[in-house]
Order: sequence, then structure tokens, then C-alpha cells
Amino acid sequence: MASLGKFTNSFISGVNENTLALANLNFDFSIIKLEAPKEYTALGKALGGARKENAEYGATHRTARKLGALFEALIPPIPRIVAAYGKRSSQIIQAPGANPSGNVESHGAFADFVGADATSIWAAATSGGTAIGIHLLACMLARAFTDPAQATSVWAELVSNRQREIMQEAQNPMLNLAHIAAVNAANQQISRDDLRRWDASARAWLQTADGAMHKECIQLKLILKNISLPVTAGANLYRDVIRAWKQAMVGLECLLKGEPQSVTDGAILLAISAWHIFPNLIVLGRETKNIHFGDSVMPPEGVLTIGITTDREGDDLNSGIYWSVALSHYRYYGKPMQATGKADTRLTMDELHLVALGSLLRTWSAPRAQFELSARWFVALWECVGRVKDSLRPPQWLEIVANAAARFIGATGTVKKEFSSLIDFGYRRGRNFLVRSSLHSSWVPWFGLRCRHILESLRSEDAETCAVEYMRQLASFGGLEPDQALITYISQGGETIKKVQVHTYYTAAVRPNLKTDEATSSPSLSNAPGLKDDDLDPKAQEDPKTRDSVSNFTKTAVSPSPKEPDCFSRLSSCFHRSWSNAWPMEQDRATWDVAGLNHITDPLITPNLILGKGGLAKRHLTLPLQLNCYHFSRNTNSVLYDCHAVLANHLGWFSVDRPQFSKCFTDPSDTVRLYITEFKDGDQEVFETAITRIRSAKSFPLVSLDESISILTSSGNQPDSKKLDPLLLWQYLEGPDPSDPRSSMNPALGLMENERRQIQSISRALSSLAFAQQIYKHLDGATVSSTIVERGIYDAKWGMKLNQAHQFTKSTVFSCIAMMETGQVNLDGSRLNDVFALSYGNSLFVSSRLLSDPYANTPDHAVTRIVGNVGRPGLSLLVPPTTEALVRPLSSSYRAVNYEPFDGNREDNFKGTTLHLSFTSHEFPLDYGATGIIDHQVFLVESVISVHDAGQWVGDLDILKVFGERNHRLPTSRPRRRGVCQHDDIVKQAVLDDLSTIDTWEEVLDTPPSIGVIRAHKNWPGRLAASVIPTQKLADDDITFDETNHPENNIPSLHSPRAIVLENGTDTCWVCVYRRVQKMLPKNPQSQVFLVA
Repeated sequence: MASLGKFTNSFISGVNENTLALANLNFDFSIIKLEAPKEYTALGKALGGARKENAEYGATHRTARKLGALFEALIPPIPRIVAAYGKRSSQIIQAPGANPSGNVESHGAFADFVGADATSIWAAATSGGTAIGIHLLACMLARAFTDPAQATSVWAELVSNRQREIMQEAQNPMLNLAHIAAVNAANQQISRDDLRRWDASARAWLQTADGAMHKECIQLKLILKNISLPVTAGANLYRDVIRAWKQAMVGLECLLKGEPQSVTDGAILLAISAWHIFPNLIVLGRETKNIHFGDSVMPPEGVLTIGITTDREGDDLNSGIYWSVALSHYRYYGKPMQATGKADTRLTMDELHLVALGSLLRTWSAPRAQFELSARWFVALWECVGRVKDSLRPPQWLEIVANAAARFIGATGTVKKEFSSLIDFGYRRGRNFLVRSSLHSSWVPWFGLRCRHILESLRSEDAETCAVEYMRQLASFGGLEPDQALITYISQGGETIKKVQVHTYYTAAVRPNLKTDEATSSPSLSNAPGLKDDDLDPKAQEDPKTRDSVSNFTKTAVSPSPKEPDCFSRLSSCFHRSWSNAWPMEQDRATWDVAGLNHITDPLITPNLILGKGGLAKRHLTLPLQLNCYHFSRNTNSVLYDCHAVLANHLGWFSVDRPQFSKCFTDPSDTVRLYITEFKDGDQEVFETAITRIRSAKSFPLVSLDESISILTSSGNQPDSKKLDPLLLWQYLEGPDPSDPRSSMNPALGLMENERRQIQSISRALSSLAFAQQIYKHLDGATVSSTIVERGIYDAKWGMKLNQAHQFTKSTVFSCIAMMETGQVNLDGSRLNDVFALSYGNSLFVSSRLLSDPYANTPDHAVTRIVGNVGRPGLSLLVPPTTEALVRPLSSSYRAVNYEPFDGNREDNFKGTTLHLSFTSHEFPLDYGATGIIDHQVFLVESVISVHDAGQWVGDLDILKVFGERNHRLPTSRPRRRGVCQHDDIVKQAVLDDLSTIDTWEEVLDTPPSIGVIRAHKNWPGRLAASVIPTQKLADDDITFDETNHPENNIPSLHSPRAIVLENGTDTCWVCVYRRVQKMLPKNPQSQVFLVA
């Protein structure tokens, strides 16, 4: 019996050893291609040739097979999902615009990379049903984790743990064939690069599918934004991801069977979003909502009930579906990184502008309930500044949010809800979108245009009175009395008194008019020298004769001060005065008579006229003596300067004969000053605190939105009202009027520096957004990543710089696209000078010069978007090799070239010429600020555009020469001043004899006896290649050309071949062309010249 037991154990042990040995044979099953389910046939037919080859036999197919075998035992039966997903994928790829076909005529060298990237789907479909489940997991992870490096880290941990799990199970002495297959799968090497490519293909497909099913995606997004539902996660990433994945597949399989499901976990909702299969929904909450999608692949009985969810409250950043995990395979070294994945959505540029509006409202802490009213404020502001004079353009940065606000106001129904959702998204997530959130509390909100002192200042008639009114507002809110302060404004004289300083003094605090009996009882006023009874009688202001003669003081609407609340409401009971030393010249005295003024001998009340805004006369009393300032110094502990200033005359205003001032507040240019007499104990601190708080909008409540809108839209026709001056408003927002030689607004802007500080930062960010809009409006169908909202554009390296004009260059355009596409990558444009294309997601951005005729006036910075990608993970920036481009050696046959005399006919003899993009094995990472991570996301990929003739390699293009000045353009139109050219036949023949016909590439590469005419008429790929190849060095040519440029005519060296591109056209006078060419060439040229005809 013991012998039998020993024999049995020996047999079992032998079986186990044999099975393990069989598993360890490591058979490469990944090369096997299976028949795809019939539902995927349409997708397979629509897939491009290179992508289909990769999906069936290439690296992506091998990855699908390996992952499918590795996780096969964990995937539940999902036949209905496999069928439904095949139908949906086929519908998506056949949607209009989703999968354009590449052709040489439209896409040139990039034709092979055009079209939707469904590589991972077809690879899974041809690798067995289980591999389709792997693709579904890839879509879930790509949807949940915006950062591809995070998704790749999850994949790496899943593969590692699954391999470890299989090998542990293999220790079981009883192994079946399934275990053997699993061990074989675990022995297969799956590199991180394989995983990165697998994730990249799934991401590209999500972008394509989202665009094709835009309506359903928007509908689902509107639902998810109102709930907060996590994907259940614990401490073990492997178990959590597998559980969520299986839960989503089982749940959706049941729905496809027509079995209603109820769910309180975010996994199945994430799957619905990622797989684009939409069951009807019942959303339980404060009110039950029934959402009908009517999806053709989903039976109507398959209803998903979303149960109790976590309501989003306040500013919860994790609204919608989110997934929190700990990534231990993200960095080379360190503790596991906690990452929260949220479903990424793509935004159009118009949608991003609505998000920017929400971000700006969040910066100002505007309540959500006032979104509509706030939008009206922006529209009113834009309309007001739009009334500025024609020579000034309204701020483009303001137009961004104003147009977004107008669209929001004008929207209705579902569109209104979507716009509101976008604004709310910016409000919640866009704390750092335009400016750093840490700066929000230190800035004056609403550009300062809801602060009463700013509004009143901008309602002035010109820049000088704007600065004066600002000082008066500070005096009012600081509680200064009429006898305590004086405003001085020193400027240069006008046309008649150039180089003469004009001193204009203004009262700082308003003096109320009192009734005569009240005035008599007031010793301080009744005894004031120069005060007349008319000054104390409010009725005198109603007498036109009195108003036009003696009482020519300026009456200005002022803000209510804390001490004088009635003064603002009773404008007629308050008045100001002003004095000036500007005396009209003899030729100006006619203005007095026109104004109906009388010559008054009293120097205190004689009115002076100086030319004001629009040629109108501003009236001031005569200033008899100027103020003398004996001491003026900055006090570092105060906003006020220390001074000792004496006014030798009471001016009929002050209660003492020689007012003295000890403190002063001034603008940076020291043009306008607010002089203050000696403060009583503690009053200075009170004053400084008051003006500091009012300048930071912390002292008094802001003007209501309704009142601010009323002021902005006021026409000035209402009684006792003054409209906001559009020119002053424009200068407040943009800076001094460029057409004003004296920059007269500078003093006022200097005073308002604190209120305007936010404008500079916000305008820079919005100007950067306007710059991006200018780029993206030419990129048909391009979208941006929503993660840019949280990352922000305030520090974009391609963005607007202070006091610098925004320049469109190829490098800055690609830097902008890189940031907008990824939502994260912020690259310095100086490092992208050689980049000619960018690939990310389902988009390929190509320099338009490589897709157009070389004669076309295409700017170097122009970029064209192509649906497709180069099949590489992350952000691929295509650059040419640093070494010289290669050209094939010359043929040794003497019959290879003919160089027939040119007959004057323009033909296309290069129809077999094609351009092809390929990659060298050289790619190197580009630093974008992420350090220590394993899966780098930005690469410079060395790329080559080669020229082929009937399938045979001719040479590689020196791509940078396409953007240089070596390829000159020459129009062929006849000079119209002479009508039809009347050249002698002998002259025509002489010109043709000096031209040689070039109809083959061998003739291009060799040396023609005279000026060569490359005949590739109206064939832009052939003309593009012909404009560059002749200027390149041959592969067997050791001659070193002198590349020195001639600055006088910007032409290359005399020894360098030159290509001149002729305009496409049929009516060509070759005598005129020849003469123009001769003018372009230096005397006694030694270089070969090619005409690309």
C-alpha cells in the first residue's frame, strides 16, 4: 500500500513537472490573428492600411493578445457587450468627418497617418473576445485619468500583480490546460512602452467617439455634473481596478439583456461614458429624473437607476465621476502617489471662453445666483468701451468674455443649461485659470469698475479732471473738511503757451451752500475772505446771469462721504472751485466774447479759459499766487509724503490768510497732489486707513450690478447725470491713448495703480486666450483638454508678455497647441524652432507650408490640423535630423539625362513624385517640468520627409529650407501697363534657347547646361520637392558650398544652386520671366539656377 502511495505521488509530481515545463516553452501565441466578430467588419474595412497592418500583425496586435491571455480568467462572459460595442464602433467610424481618408493631393507626406485611430479596437477584435474586454478597460482608464503617465502606471501595476498572481497559482500541484496557458501568458514580456502605446490608441479613439456622439456625451455630462459619485476604491489598486472593471462589464451585460440595474458606484457610469453605450437613466434625488437616450444598441428595458449619490455642495472639485488610487509605479523612487482621476472632456475654444467667464467670476467671488446679471455687466462694459473713437480698437481680451457673456444671455433651453454648466465648471475648477488663486483676495474685483470712486472719476470730462476727481473722492471718503486740503495739478501749456507750466488748483472737499441766516451764524464761513452772499445762497446757482458771471465755479457730482451722506443726494447744495494761472493770449480773447463773459477786474474771481476736451473752454478763477513747497520727502511708513507748503493767499476759500500744508498724497509722476493741513491727533491714521481700504474695495460696499450697468449704458441725456467717458474707460483698461503726445492720462492711471493691478494680469491671460483663439479658428475640429482649466494659462510661456506685442511664430504656435491639447505641457517656444508637426490624441498638427504649393503665400506660422496621429504615445514633436539631408547618388549611365531645349510649354512630368514621412530611431525626451516620473510624455521625434519617384527613393527633404528664404517666388503675370507682350520672335527664341527642360529627377540632381525649367506644373508635392532638392548636397558630393548670405539682396552664395518657384498659370511670357530672373541674380552668377514651373 505504501508502494502504491509512493507511485501515485511520483506520478502526480511528474505530471506537474511536465506541465510546468510545457508552460515554460513560452510559445509566442501573440502572432496569431483570429477572425474578428462580424459586428466589427465595417470598422476593419474603414481602418487605414498602416494602422490595420499594425492591428493585425504589428506591435499593437501582440500587446492585445498578451494582455487578453494574461487577464482571460478574470473576464466574465460578455457576448452582448462584444456585439454592441462592435456595432457602436462601426457606427462611430462611419460618422461624417470621423475617419477621413488620406490622399497625397491633400495631405502629402502625412497621407499614411490620416484617419481615426481604432488600432486597439481592431487589434482586440482580431485577438479574441477576451481582448475586447482589455480594450474596454483601456478606455475606462483613459477616461478616468487625464494624465497618460498615471494610466500607464495603473497598467504596469495591473500587469505586474497579475503575473505574480499567476505564478503563485502555478505552485498548485494540480494544473490544468487553462493554468498552463496563463503561465505561458505570464511569461510573455509586456514593456511599459507597449502599455503606453496601448493607452495612447484608446485615448485617440475616445476623442473620435466623443466627437461623433457629441449630443449624447453632452447630455450625460449635464447629468453627471450635478452628482458626486466615486468609483469604489480601497487600499489595493490591483483588486480595486479589477473589481470596478468586472462590475462595469457585468452591469452593462445585464442592461443589454434588458434587465434593469441599480447602482450607487461610479464604475458603470464611467464605463458608459468611455464605451459610448447609453442606457436610459432614472436619477434619484430631491426629484426623480428620467433621461431617455434611445440608444439603438440598448434595449428599452435596460434602464439604469442611479441611487443615492453624494450631492455636490459648495465648490466640491470632485463633482461627477472620480476615482482615487495610490500609484506605486508612477515614479522611479518615493512613496506611492495619490491620484484622483476625473472623467476628462474636450472643449471647443468657444466653450473655453465660457469657462474663462466662470473663472473670472470666481476670482471676484461673484455669487452663482448672479451669473446672468454678471453676464449683462460684461456686455454693458463692452458696449461702453466700444463707443471709443475710431482710431482706437476696443480691447481684444475683453471681447473674449464679453462675447461669451452675450452668448450665454442669448441662449435658451438645453443650450442655456450647457452654457451655465460651462460657466459653473470654470467657477469650480478654474481658480487658477487666469490668475493664481493666492492673488484673488489682494485685488480689487470687477476691474475696479464697481467702486464708486473709480466710476465717478471716469465720468469726468477729460484726463485732468479725472485725476482731480479721484483725489476728491479720496478726500471725501477720508473725511477731509473743505479747509483741510487743496489739489494742485501742474501741466504744460497748450499750443499758445508751450514750455510754460500751468498751475491749476482745485478744492478737495465739497463745501455745502448754506442759507443766509445759517451762514451768518457760522463764524468760520461768514468771516472767510472772498466769500460772497451768492456763494451762500443756493438760489444763486439757479440764476443764469449769476452762473455766467461771477459764480463760475465747477459743480461736480460727488460720492456720498461717511460724514456728508446728504451731499450726494442734493447736488445743487454743494459746490467746488478751481483756479488757474493760465491767461489767454490776445488771439484767444475772442473766446471770451463767444462765451458771453465780462472782463472783471477782481483778480480773485476773474475767469480764465483754457482749451479743454473737444475744444470746449474750461473756466477757472484766476490764481493770484502759486503755492510754495519748501520741503517734500517720502515717509516709508506712510502712504503720505511729509511736506511744508504755504499758500500765500486764501483764494476766497480757506478761513485763514496763509494756509499751510504738512502732508501730501501724489501720483507717481508727481503731476497731481493732494495737500493736507496738519492732522489732529489720530486723524492721520484714520485718513490713511480709509483711503487704503477704499482703494482696495474693502471699506464700502460695491456699487450694485444694476447701478453699474446703468452707469455703463447711460447716454448722458438724463437730468443731473453724466455718462461714463468711453475714452477714459478705454485708457483705464488699456493704458494711455497712443495718439495723445502728452499722455495726459498718466497721472490718473498712476493714482489708480492699485485698482488697475488686476487688469494687467487678467488682460495678459485673456490676451493669451485670444492668441490661442486666433490659432484654433484655423484648426478645423480641434478641441482643448479641460485639464487646462485647473492648470491655468496665467504663466503660459507662449502667452502675452507685459508691454510686448504678441508675435505669431511657428515655435509659439506649436507651444500653444501643445499646452491646449494636453492641458499640462508648458514649453518654451525657443526650444521648438525646428518643429514642423505635432501629434497628440486623434490630431496631427502640421506646418501648412508642408501641405501647400511653395508659391502660395502661406505664413511660416500657419498650421493645419489633420484627423490622425503618428501612432506614438504622449506628445510627439516632429523635428528633422540635425545632419544634412541625403540625396541619392547620380546615375552612371550617360543616357540618364537629356536636357532638351525648353519649348515654352508648362507640363507636369513629375506625376509619379510622392512625399513620405518616416522616423529614425532617434527620439529624446523634452523637459516639461515633470521630474522623477517613469513614463515621460513629451518627445522630440526625429523625422524624415523623403521624396519618391514611382516608388524609388530620390532623396530626403531638408525641411527647414521650406521655411527659409532660399526658395524665391516669381509671378508670371504680364505687366498690364503694356497690355499683351510684343516681344520679337528672335528675342523669344533666344530666351528659350537659354533654358533647359528638366523632366526627370535624374536631370534635377545632375547639372543642366543652362537655367533649368523643372516641369511639375500644378503638382504641389512635386513642386515642393523640386524647390528644395536642387539646393541640397548630393550624397557623393564632397564640395563644401559657401553659405554666406548677401545682405544687400538676401540671396544665397554664388556657388549654391538656387530654386525659383514660378506662379502656377497658363499665360506665361518667358521673356518677362527671364528678365525678372536676371534681375534677381547677382552679376556674373556662378551658381546653377532652377525654375520650378
